[in-house]
Amino acid sequence: MGVKQHRDTPVWAVVTFSILAAIILADLGSKTLSYGPMPLIAAVGPLVVLLAAGWWIGGRGLNYAAASYCLLWGGLVAVTGAGVLNSIVDALVSSFITPVDGMTWPAVIIAAPIFEEVLKTQPVRRFAKRETKQKHTMIAYVWMSAAGFAFIENIGYFTESLNGEYSVGFGEIVVLRSLLSLFAHVSFSTPAAIGAAAGGWRRWFGLAISVALHASWNGMALSDVPLLNWYVTGALPVFAVILSVVCWQRIKGERRVSDMIFNAGVVPGVTEPIAREPMVLNRKQKRAKREWQSASIRVLDAGWTLENLQRASAKRRAFAYSLIKR
Repeated sequence: MGVKQHRDTPVWAVVTFSILAAIILADLGSKTLSYGPMPLIAAVGPLVVLLAAGWWIGGRGLNYAAASYCLLWGGLVAVTGAGVLNSIVDALVSSFITPVDGMTWPAVIIAAPIFEEVLKTQPVRRFAKRETKQKHTMIAYVWMSAAGFAFIENIGYFTESLNGEYSVGFGEIVVLRSLLSLFAHVSFSTPAAIGAAAGGWRRWFGLAISVALHASWNGMALSDVPLLNWYVTGALPVFAVILSVVCWQRIKGERRVSDMIFNAGVVPGVTEPIAREPMVLNRKQKRAKREWQSASIRVLDAGWTLENLQRASAKRRAFAYSLIKR
């Protein structure tokens, strides 16, 4: 299974991830030397929480290679690409619009939500075409991407606060980004994941909702409304609704997976090894084992559908029967 997953990872992705990782690690190293380890330590906590939550959301349909790809994409490609594009927009409009805390409102309210949500959720639209259509698994993928994005972004905010670039101090920024805004990025991107799983025009409708949620958050942050007021009346209800939807999709999706496994007659699964498999297999047995393994990979990569589970179950039974007919 690992061979196929490795082959599915594009060469350009490996090269891009490696280059961006080297650049970001060098930047993190310089920031650590300048400001100490506190920004990095403060950003690790939210990352661990979101990764654990994303792992739980994905359930048994989660493809570990795809989840790792999404994490790297969000923390390397999406955050770098969005940062560059936002800076370009900010530079273009800063000559006639006064920046607030170093950014102009068109860059914060218009450019950032569009660029960040499009880039963060890109892996989900890709995987939705060729992997499981389970909504909770798609949500898990987008949470991985958003967690990586927020991790790198938080380090930037924390170091900039230590440099005195904001009107609030390091402690206030950590509380806002690590506690109050823990579910911000993942909540924004969840509708795009649900839309990607649904397919068709709903992919773009879900992405539009994600952009709108992100723009609303940024707009409230720039407004004169007190932080506590807009957080309690605006952010918390959105988080509560999104998290409720996520939990329900996970429960419903795992029930559906369990039902399909049971109906396909592969309890507890199709990937467990055959008992008493001999050390040496003849040519027919090797072919039967390869077919069973290929069918199992299809279950993991193409989805926990009844058709895929039945195919894997049949191939597993054929391999077990070939061991008897020696």
